[in-house]
Amino acid sequence: MEFRRDPRQFLFVIVLLLLINSPEPQQQTFTTRSRFDETITREWDELEILNGTRYGDFNVQKDKWLNITGLRKEDGFAWDLLEPVQERATQQVKGLLDVAADVPLDDALYPRQNIPVYRNVSGFVQGEWVRSPLGRVRHPSDMNSSDIMAENPFPMTDYDRNLTGTGGPLRLHITELEGRMQTDPNRTISEITARMVIGDNASIGGNWWEFVLHGVHFPGFGGSVLTTTSDK
Repeated sequence: MEFRRDPRQFLFVIVLLLLINSPEPQQQTFTTRSRFDETITREWDELEILNGTRYGDFNVQKDKWLNITGLRKEDGFAWDLLEPVQERATQQVKGLLDVAADVPLDDALYPRQNIPVYRNVSGFVQGEWVRSPLGRVRHPSDMNSSDIMAENPFPMTDYDRNLTGTGGPLRLHITELEGRMQTDPNRTISEITARMVIGDNASIGGNWWEFVLHGVHFPGFGGSVLTTTSDK
């Protein structure tokens, strides 16, 4: 008489062995959603600080700091270089505008006299960049916020490397479209964007980097302030 074994019993035994030998599930200490919420809350807090900040509230020489990543004293950034950079910018403005640059700097953004500058800066400029001697005595970590940034749940592009050369080609494409960019009613401040393409003569093969900047333009004075969204 032929004996047949029920395959369901064999399958039950296999499943039971797998359940017994499988490791217990690891309890996650945090969820991705909570990390998103923490990041968004932190950025809203920093934005609130910025909205309540006036020119002069951040002054390293007077030991005045802001509770924002990179603008705190304990972050150890190279903010002692800010003053010589400002002096260099002032010298360049005087070299470009000559007598018109005698307007007091406190009134530079809203000058009382007409300064011969472009009111719309859409277009492009190109030339050569040269490494300033001001930064040669500082370590790269003194100028890199990625070293102190809190863990960010949003995907970030891996860094390739720094610009290590002493100079190279540069091209800046600026966009300030009338009617499409944000501005105040009196048009004393206008939104601008720019695309920068920068090369490094010391790189093998002539490497190029391209990134986008956003900022504001002060038409009355002709100056602009732009920044990237990169942590680097």
